[in-house]
Amino acid sequence: MNYSNDKILIIDLGSYSIKAGQACKNKPQIAMRSLIGESNERHKVIYGEDALEEPFTPKSLIEYKWDIIQLRREDMVPLFHTVFEEKLKISRNDLGSYSLIFLNGVLQPTEQIKRWYELFLYDFNFEKVAVIEVTEPVFFHAKTDIGLVVDIGFKSTRFVPYYMGYKMSHAVLSELLGGREVEKYRDIKILIEPHRLHRKLIPHPLSELIIKTIEYCDKNLQQDLFSNIILTGWNAANVNLPKKLKKDIETRRPNTLFDIFPASNEYFNWFCASQITQKAQDETGLIHFVSQKDFEGNPNIIYLPRIVKDSFQNF
Repeated sequence: MNYSNDKILIIDLGSYSIKAGQACKNKPQIAMRSLIGESNERHKVIYGEDALEEPFTPKSLIEYKWDIIQLRREDMVPLFHTVFEEKLKISRNDLGSYSLIFLNGVLQPTEQIKRWYELFLYDFNFEKVAVIEVTEPVFFHAKTDIGLVVDIGFKSTRFVPYYMGYKMSHAVLSELLGGREVEKYRDIKILIEPHRLHRKLIPHPLSELIIKTIEYCDKNLQQDLFSNIILTGWNAANVNLPKKLKKDIETRRPNTLFDIFPASNEYFNWFCASQITQKAQDETGLIHFVSQKDFEGNPNIIYLPRIVKDSFQNF
């Protein structure tokens, strides 16, 4: 594929906000709240921050059930119409000359992956699409063969270990603890001290789940995983978080050598995807996109890796 980064869009679909923009940028051009507003008076539905205005009743647009993204099919087209045409000012006709990188959740079902390709290839007529798990660009941007990506979302946090560029799916964990609790309590320590939450089921601290995820992996890999803990997502750029995580992990795992790398900015998932896309401009074949013709010729092609692992040895 002949890459032109101003003709590649990146979307990071989050439960708090949807980040979108051209891959040639180092940060998204828009960050739209993941809200839907309904009005009985106007019989109208709107998306984004406008849902907070009267007479609309705002509701969360994206929910998780057993860590699977729940987004109503009837909301998909109008939602992304808002993103592309109203926010980014790109008409549906013009989208035919664009390619799209869509950052999906971790370990989402194959039927949902298929639905994203159908939506963007046919409803929005993108030239080519690549649906990539949100933690993959973060791992490859870290320039390491092995590491644990801790993706702190607004509603939940995922712990995803990688070895030689491949996700160790058997060890992936998630917890219903994230930015929402930090916002409510105005304290980053709530991610390490969730016993302060007034809940019937108390979530596990991030530090405990970091240890548990690594212990699920082969013993020969554990030290390298402890040495490459990569934070991303909500509050991951907070300079105090690595310090507090380190202190708690040291208490739980004395004599363990480890290192924690914070995110460099608040849109780190999106930023890492843009960096990889810019790298792909110089190295053809780094990212595998799928066109309508590819999809119709072999529908199972969408389940193959989108990022070419071997190409990242010198990334």
